[in-house]
Amino acid sequence: MNILLRHKAYAHSACKWIARLLPARGSFSAHIIALALVWLAVLLRIEFIAVDAGYQYITFFPAVAMAAVVGGFWPGMLASIAGAVCAQFFFTAPYYGFSVESIEASFWSIAVFWLDGIIVCSSIEAMHRYRAKSAAELEEVQQQNSQILQLQQETEMLLQRSQSLMSSSMDGIHVLDTHGNIIMANDAFCRMLGYTQEEVGTLNITDWDAQFSANELRLMLNNFSGKGVLIETQHRRKNGEVRNVEVSVTGVLSGEQTVIYASARDITDRKKIEQHRLQQSDLRFRGTLEQAAVGIAHARLDGGFAQINQKFCNIVGYSREELLNMSFQDITYPADLGGSMHYLQQLLAGEVVTFSLEKRYVRKNGNLVWVNLTTSLLHQADGTPAYFIGVVEDITGRKQHEFLVRQFGSLLKSSFNEIYVFDAATLLFLQTSAGADKNLGYSSDELRMLTPLDIKPLIERERFELMLALLRSGKQESLLFETVHLRKNGTTYPVEVRMQFMESDSPVYIAVVQDISERKRANKQLRDLSAHLQTVREEEKASMAREIHDNLGGTLTALKMDVYWLADELSAYQGAAPLLKHVNTMSRLLDDAVDVTRRVITDLRPTILDDLGLLAALEWQAGQFQKRSGIKCRVSDIMRSHVKCRADCSESCTVMPDKIQSINLFRIFQESLTNVARHSGASNVDVELRIEAGNLTLSIADNGCGIPAEHAASQTSYGMLGMRERVAQLGGEIYFSGAPDSGLCVTVILPLRTDRQTGEANDTCTDC
Repeated sequence: MNILLRHKAYAHSACKWIARLLPARGSFSAHIIALALVWLAVLLRIEFIAVDAGYQYITFFPAVAMAAVVGGFWPGMLASIAGAVCAQFFFTAPYYGFSVESIEASFWSIAVFWLDGIIVCSSIEAMHRYRAKSAAELEEVQQQNSQILQLQQETEMLLQRSQSLMSSSMDGIHVLDTHGNIIMANDAFCRMLGYTQEEVGTLNITDWDAQFSANELRLMLNNFSGKGVLIETQHRRKNGEVRNVEVSVTGVLSGEQTVIYASARDITDRKKIEQHRLQQSDLRFRGTLEQAAVGIAHARLDGGFAQINQKFCNIVGYSREELLNMSFQDITYPADLGGSMHYLQQLLAGEVVTFSLEKRYVRKNGNLVWVNLTTSLLHQADGTPAYFIGVVEDITGRKQHEFLVRQFGSLLKSSFNEIYVFDAATLLFLQTSAGADKNLGYSSDELRMLTPLDIKPLIERERFELMLALLRSGKQESLLFETVHLRKNGTTYPVEVRMQFMESDSPVYIAVVQDISERKRANKQLRDLSAHLQTVREEEKASMAREIHDNLGGTLTALKMDVYWLADELSAYQGAAPLLKHVNTMSRLLDDAVDVTRRVITDLRPTILDDLGLLAALEWQAGQFQKRSGIKCRVSDIMRSHVKCRADCSESCTVMPDKIQSINLFRIFQESLTNVARHSGASNVDVELRIEAGNLTLSIADNGCGIPAEHAASQTSYGMLGMRERVAQLGGEIYFSGAPDSGLCVTVILPLRTDRQTGEANDTCTDC
C-alpha cells in the first residue's frame, strides 16, 4: 500500500513538472498558441489535401481541441473562430477569398463547426476541471496519508517516549477516570504513596487525597475535561503520613469517555523551605515594623485595627491587646473624624492613591496627641481592597512649639529672665527665653533635648513629679520654691522658681526663674553678721557673768562676812537688840542679792556648761525648769560615737560638740522650755541627746496642745525664727512636728565638727 502511494506520488510529480511548461489556462500565451495551432492546421490541410478537395474543417477540429486542451475554453473558441475564417478563405469556393457561392451552405457549415467547437471546448474544459479537482483531491488525500503516516510515526515515538518517561520519571504519573479510579500509574506514584502496583490499581482518589472532600474531588474531576490545571494538595501515604504535593492535571476526551492525566510531585521539602523563608520574612517584617521610628498600623475596611507596632501603642497610650479590639474611630478626636472619613472614601473610590493629614488622637489617659497620618490602601491580587496602611508620626512637640511661638514668641525672645515652657507629659523643654539660654550656656536646640531635672541636680524625679501633680490637679495655682540650677560648664547658681500649669490641647508647664545669687550672698552676709553678733553677745554675756561673779560676787561675799561679824559682835550687848534686828535684815537682803547675782550669772552664761559640758547643762536646766513650772522634764542618756578626732590620733575617741554648738543647743533648749511653759499646757517633756553617724541630734518633745503647721512656718514666730537662725549658722537642720492636741516635737540635727574645723581643742577627747 505504501509503495503504491509512493508511485502515484512520483507520477503526480512528473505531471506537475510537465504542466509547469505549458502556459497558464486562459492566459495571453494560450491564445497565441491557439492561433498558432490554427495556422498549423491550415498548412497541414494545404500540404496533404488539395484545396478544392473539400473537407475544409478536417484539420481544424484537432487544432480547436488542442487549443482547448492547452489553453482552455476561450483559447479553444478563439481557435474555432480563427479556423472558420481560414476555412472560408482558403478552402471554400471561390478559393483564397471571402466571397462564397452559397451563403446558406457556408452559414450552416460554419454554424456546425462552431457548435462542434463549443461542444468540444466545453467537454475538454469540463474534463480539465474534473481532472484538476481530482488532482487536488488526490493531492489532499496524499497529504492526509502523509500526515497519517507522520502521525503514526510520531504516535509510536510518543508512545515509546511516554512509556520511557513514565518508567523513568521522578513524578508520580497516574491516569484516572472521572470517578477517580486508577487506570494506570507509574512506579514513582506507587513509591510516593507507599503501595505496590497491584494495590494502587484498586485505589480511588479519595483514598489518598487528604485535603479535599469526596464531593469536592468529584466536582473537580468533572471540570477537568479539555483543560490543564496545576493544583496543590496533600496525599496520604499507606502508613498514614501526609505529604504536600503539586499535581498537574489534564482532562482528555477518549471516545465518549474523559480520562484524567495527572502528574504529582512531592513538594513537602519545598513547602518547609518556603515556610522557613516565610517565617524569616515575617520576622524581618515584624522586626522592621517594631524598630520603625514611626507608628505603623494596618486597619480593616471597617476601621478595626489588624496589626500595630509598639511605637503606635506608645503614641496613643494603649496596649497592643487593647488596640486590636478597637478601631481608629475610637481613638480619633471627634472634631477630626469627618476629615479622616472623607479622605478614606476618596481612597476607596480610587480618586487618590495616598493622602496625608494632621489630626488628633485621644490617648488612654485622656490627653490629646497631634500626629501626621499618611494612609494608603493595599489591594488583593484580584484588585479588591484589602486593608489600610497608616504611618503615624507624633508631631505634638512641633504643634506645641508652633502654639508657643504664637503665644509667647516675642516675649521669650526679648526677655532677659529665665522662662521655661516644658511639656506636661515628657517634661522636655519646648520653649526657653533668651535669658535662660544665656544663663545656662546652652543653645535653644540643646535645651529642647533636656528636661528641668537635667538642670536641677538637687531635685529628684519623684519629688518633682509630686510638685507637678499639685499643679495638675488644681490643688495649687502656682508653686514657689528655691533650688539650684546647673550650667553647661558644670557650675551652679541659686534660683527662685515660680511654676504654673497651662491647660490646652497639649498641656504645658511654665516656669519663671530668678537668679537669687546676689540675694543669697546678702542673706549669707546677714546671717554671718547675725552669727557674729550672737557670738559677740554670748562672749559679752560670759564676760559680764565673769565680772559680776568676780567683782559683785566678791563684794557681796565680803559684805556678808562683815554682816556676820557685826551680828556676832552685837549679840553680846543686850541693848543692841534693835541694831541686831537690822543686821539680820541686812543679812537676808545680802542673801537675796547673792541668789539674784547667781541667777543673773547663770542666765548670762551657766558655768556648768563650760565646766561639765552640754549634757550636764541640759540636765541641770531640766531640773531647774521642773522646779519652777512643776512640769516633769527628763533628759535621756547620751549615746556616744567613737571616731578619730584628729588625723594623727590612732585611737578611737569620744567626739562631743564644741563650745559654739553647745551654747547654741543650750539656748535652743532654753527657748523650747520657755515655749512649753507659756503655750503648751503640757505635763511632761522628754529630751534626748544622741550622737551617731557624725551628727548630733537634740530632740525635745512635749505632750501639750501642739501648734498648727502654718504657725510653725509663720514669719512672726520670733522664737522659732531665732532657733532656725542658730541652726542655719551651724549648717544644721531643725524640724517642728506635731499636729494640734498631739504635742510638739523640736528636732535639731547638727554635723559634729572636729578640732580642725573649729580651731579649738576638744576637751572631751581624753583618749589621745
